[in-house]
Amino acid sequence: MAPIEETNELNEYFKKQVDRAALRENLRLTPAQRVAKVLRSPRATMHEPRVPYTTGSATDDLVEAFKRDVDRTLLIENLKLTPAQRMERFVRFMEAIYELRRSRREMREQQADRVS
Repeated sequence: MAPIEETNELNEYFKKQVDRAALRENLRLTPAQRVAKVLRSPRATMHEPRVPYTTGSATDDLVEAFKRDVDRTLLIENLKLTPAQRMERFVRFMEAIYELRRSRREMREQQADRVS
């Protein structure tokens, strides 16, 4: 895994590549408006979208269905963190996962030793 310093440098590099004005403009649009904008772009004519897009109540119903299953407070809290802080959290999470897997493997080995 890359050191945090390298990760920060990479984050800074990509931050410079982002067109923030375009992002802000896109965030002001509704999902249906974003889809329409993508479909109007020259790249959209290269191939047909794999999933047919709908506008209006079908899209709104789908968004509402997904909202029920998402804890937005966790997302908001995570977005308050810097990219480096998010990466540190992720690294700690993965270390915990590896520790759980290691302990489970040890437990299985102990059970196998008892049986044999």
